[in-house]
Amino acid sequence: MRIQKYKNKPLSGKKKSRLGLKLFILVVVFFVFAVGNFYLIIFSSVFQINKISVNGAKDVKSEEIQKIADDILSVKFLNKIPKNNLIFLPEQEITRSILNDFPKIKEVTLTKKFMDHTLVINIIERESSAIWCRVLPEESFLVSSSSAGQLPNQAPQAENCFFADAGGFIFGEAPILSGGAVPTVYEQTASAINIKDKVSNPRTLEFILAAKKELTAVNLNLTDFVIKSQSLGDLEILTPEGWIIYLDISNSPASQVNALKRVLEEEIKENRNRLEYIDLRVPDRAYYKLK
Repeated sequence: MRIQKYKNKPLSGKKKSRLGLKLFILVVVFFVFAVGNFYLIIFSSVFQINKISVNGAKDVKSEEIQKIADDILSVKFLNKIPKNNLIFLPEQEITRSILNDFPKIKEVTLTKKFMDHTLVINIIERESSAIWCRVLPEESFLVSSSSAGQLPNQAPQAENCFFADAGGFIFGEAPILSGGAVPTVYEQTASAINIKDKVSNPRTLEFILAAKKELTAVNLNLTDFVIKSQSLGDLEILTPEGWIIYLDISNSPASQVNALKRVLEEEIKENRNRLEYIDLRVPDRAYYKLK
């Protein structure tokens, strides 16, 4: 049986030139396509941002937030490539700048609307859960007038006060006042308090908010809390009648308020105007002193 051998014939010059031409055309087409898409995405108006809107602004002005975003988008990458583009939007830069300039804002999310050429900035503002005040040395007091038949209510002299959210983040200056909808906390401390700080002990704030809720539930509208020492864990509540309640933040606020309610209703009764203090720092006990 005869075995035939076949050899691959080399491509002729014409076939080589045809193959090279096809490759060249493909490269040119790909290059033109890439350049066209690059121009379409970067420089044309197809993805350009024509409008910036803000959702969720209450206390913060929408115009100021829009200006931050607009200032960032007006700058170009490498002085050539515009940032005003929904595809290459500098989201982190815009979000970081807004949060840095407005401590009142807790959260920022950006929404791109391609059909409308619009950037929507959605914000969530912080809610005030307490007014946190730094007070002067213990010997300095502010004595406010009280109604007839009541003892004067003594509150520490506050040097400055700030709004704090439930997590203890300080986000703005507050008026020096008491008896409001949220608790006012007077902390005696040598440390300065600044916006964007955390309160000295968020656990203490958590206790105060829980205690305030328990007090409201038993119809006791008490809002002024005094911290003289974070290390001791003691907390004072100033009452409108001029007497003081002592609490221990290491114990349950609910059990201490229940003990307070019980001693007021069952023992003190009509003698509240003679009270000097009620001490609730011993679990399930209430000690008091009358004048």
